[in-house]
Amino acid sequence: MARQKQRQHDRVDVEVGATLEDLDHILSVAVLNISEGGVFVRCKNPPERWTDVKLRMKVPNSNREIYAKGVVVWRLTAADIKPDSELSPGAGIQFTEINENDHQLLKRRILGTD
Repeated sequence: MARQKQRQHDRVDVEVGATLEDLDHILSVAVLNISEGGVFVRCKNPPERWTDVKLRMKVPNSNREIYAKGVVVWRLTAADIKPDSELSPGAGIQFTEINENDHQLLKRRILGTD
């Protein structure tokens, strides 16, 4: 029997606007889920795996934003998705740097933890 890898952090479904920046591009994206360790962003042309990125994300029901640095740990392109699938092209981004205030805001306002 195949062993499933357990996620380190629980994810919360959201849909909030964000900006994703790498060395060559600035993309408007939508964050579809978030955890304490990272996010999944929907975008037509996701950055390549292992690309370092900067993320600026709106906090739901607030005028605040969270800033974080991360790395693309996986990506899903339109070509990877079957026509009848509900999946969206995008990228899984693992946080590599987030300041303590933004981390606490993420935990309180989005994840509902302290």
